[in-house]
Amino acid sequence: MSMNTCVNCGIATNRCNTIGTRTLTDEAVLSTVRKWVAPQPVNEDDIVCQSCWNRAKSVSVDGSRPDESPLGHRRVCTLCGRSLLRQIRCHELKSGSEQDCQIIEVVKEWILPRLVGVFCILCHSCWLRATKAIRHLHLGLSNSAASPNAISKPYSHESFISASPKDQRTSEQDSQLLQESQPAPLQESHNFQTTPKQEQTALTIPNARANTIDLPDYFRPIETERRCFVDGCKRSQRNRLTLLMRKRLLRQYNYYVPPNNRLCDFHMKCTSWDFLSNIPVKNAINSFTAKQIQDMMWLNISDVNFDDEGSMKDRISNGVMFQFVS
Repeated sequence: MSMNTCVNCGIATNRCNTIGTRTLTDEAVLSTVRKWVAPQPVNEDDIVCQSCWNRAKSVSVDGSRPDESPLGHRRVCTLCGRSLLRQIRCHELKSGSEQDCQIIEVVKEWILPRLVGVFCILCHSCWLRATKAIRHLHLGLSNSAASPNAISKPYSHESFISASPKDQRTSEQDSQLLQESQPAPLQESHNFQTTPKQEQTALTIPNARANTIDLPDYFRPIETERRCFVDGCKRSQRNRLTLLMRKRLLRQYNYYVPPNNRLCDFHMKCTSWDFLSNIPVKNAINSFTAKQIQDMMWLNISDVNFDDEGSMKDRISNGVMFQFVS
């Protein structure tokens, strides 16, 4: 977000001059705030409002720590940081509601690396933004149904990234795509005759590529949960990637990682992925299914502010327009 927000209560400090802004250069105050907002990372470059700073200073001086974080401002929009103390139209999101759970998942992605607190409240404008984002995602899911037997389901983050029974064969299809990308050895055609069974096999093999699209500037690993997706890695750990990491690899390196792929502990701590540009061509997969392309689009639009056209940019890649917040 472009505005400055208090890391403790979440209020946008630049909305009103009377709120006040303080940096966390005081070690005692910084230590207190870190305890309040853990596990969210906080450093001395972050800011707090004057009210939260006063409370943290008082706690650090008294040497006591309250059971929960004392918020300088209690009714604040989780997304934009607007004070809702005098707002009539606001929405308190509850985990028991299916729609509210979907909105909370969207808000979690939009405010990274900040975390959603126990109580999530949105002003009416931000609630409309999040609802519209979910509606756009619902529309994309319904328009991308690949077969007449597809069953329409309400969107949830877990259902979106979960693998369908068809995905169990994806690894084998990827291996076949890699084999087909290699030059076929020359065969003698002299007096060569095919049997009906061979003709049927020859017709069915290209079907593995019939439902894929080649994107020359994008590539991906084999889709598998059995091992670390980094080529040649034989470590046994299998950690699921965070959405933030998948977005970074896609946007910075044009490298799409399927949602169910795994990563070992060593590569999970990588600070640079420049080695991806050195992957041999024979091991790079540039073919994508409709479901994978749909996931790529979702990774790009999940941060889009649909109501603020001035903050959006158009990035055209391979003839496809991706819009996202800068």
